Amino acid sequence: MSLLRLTGVTKRYGGVPVLSDIDLSIEPGEVVGLIGENGAGKSTLIKVVAGAVMADAGEVRIDEQPVTFAGPADAIKAGIAVIYQELSLCPALDATENILLGSLPRRGPLVDWRTARAEAAGWLRDLAPGIPLDVPTKDLSVGPRQLIEIARALARRSRLIFMDEPTASLSDRETELLLDIVRDLRSRGVSVVFVTHRLEEALAVADRLVVLRDGRKVGELEATTATRDDLIRLMVGRTLVHDGVPPPVPDAAEVVLEGRDLGRHGRFSGISFQVRRGEVLGLAGLVGAGRSSLLRAIFGAEPIDGGTLLLDGRPVRVRSPREAINLGIFLVPEDRGRQGLVRSMSVAENVAIASWPMLGRLGFVPDGAVERLANEQVRERDIRLRTIHQRVLSLSGGNQQKVVLGRWLALRPRVLLLDEPTRGIDVGAKAEIYQLIRDLASNGVAILLSTSELPELLALANRSIVLRDGVAVGELPAGASQEQVMHLATGGAVAPLELGRRG
Repeated sequence: MSLLRLTGVTKRYGGVPVLSDIDLSIEPGEVVGLIGENGAGKSTLIKVVAGAVMADAGEVRIDEQPVTFAGPADAIKAGIAVIYQELSLCPALDATENILLGSLPRRGPLVDWRTARAEAAGWLRDLAPGIPLDVPTKDLSVGPRQLIEIARALARRSRLIFMDEPTASLSDRETELLLDIVRDLRSRGVSVVFVTHRLEEALAVADRLVVLRDGRKVGELEATTATRDDLIRLMVGRTLVHDGVPPPVPDAAEVVLEGRDLGRHGRFSGISFQVRRGEVLGLAGLVGAGRSSLLRAIFGAEPIDGGTLLLDGRPVRVRSPREAINLGIFLVPEDRGRQGLVRSMSVAENVAIASWPMLGRLGFVPDGAVERLANEQVRERDIRLRTIHQRVLSLSGGNQQKVVLGRWLALRPRVLLLDEPTRGIDVGAKAEIYQLIRDLASNGVAILLSTSELPELLALANRSIVLRDGVAVGELPAGASQEQVMHLATGGAVAPLELGRRG
């Protein structure tokens, strides 16, 4: 009898399916690896099972009985626990309070702290007996905090634990400890769904591996016979968005932007690169690899703690986005709704906001200047709208992104930093933005492109640097395969790959 069974589970957001007809079963005492690229639907699937979101269709069964969870509390009562990548402990509370949260033993109206500490120590004994019980969890490192989360799940008598990227912030030693704990949980009859991008870990600890792609289950493999290549093939089995290989940029092309041993504490370290005039340099890597933080640091939105940034061969210090803009360095951020657009403003105002100092003098902008600039960008970028005076958030995702691009292109950028430029955009708009990126490069703009969509990376980048855990682990030339990128990004050996080293 299955502990958990999903049948035909479907979830849509704004009419767009993020889960489509998912069938999945979890047996008692089984470890299942849940694998997929960013955006494959893994997190949404967890939220459905955990009662955080409601499925639009399909059925969830616990012990073969249909259930409908009104919220996470119902899932917890049914024995389901989730340990998210962003841990959910109360930072000001100690281990005892977090483990027994909501069920602290009492003696009359008062908490029985002696009994509570004994209970908490009991739950931690097999996991990490050295964790202090009376220290605020905010003062502990990630590894111990994660073990406290597991102890809390066990204290709630959880029978099924979802672990979402549990090793993303752990050291090698802590990772090995966690994998041993997962095996121990299995031996106790606790089921674990282990969500990870690190394929070796999934193969080492799971009994079965389930692969999601674009919201669908595309494969289910026995861990004893599966290989990394099998998993990667299923994960990235999509048609490339562009036929042909971007041509290499000549070595003689001038270096516009260079980073030498750049570092940002806790985010990335020792990153070196060169971007030449007319080149698209790709940044590849999994969630948390440091791609977005690197772009934000170059743009002055995060501090660079070490290393040197050079523009046209001269060292520059970029301490704010305004300084970056003055140097001709512009960022199109990952979250265009919050970071790229002024949500309360019109299309025209969003296009022109960075150009206001050039449109007038002493803070006064002549009548019609904003409208002329906005109309010019609307024409050149083919932004589809009713009027330039409508609110920018009323546009589709693709047209919103064109507004962000139009704002910077009006200023004639020298360096363009693109972070997930087509996230949430339909296929037609994607093709238009791809062509725009190619046109910009052909006109001499130096571009850093960070994307988690491998077909996009390979269709646009002349070269790609792969980041893992904040460190550059390899460089791939145009024409590299998705499998090669994933090998590097997930911790595979560099040796089998033909790496192009430059700069």
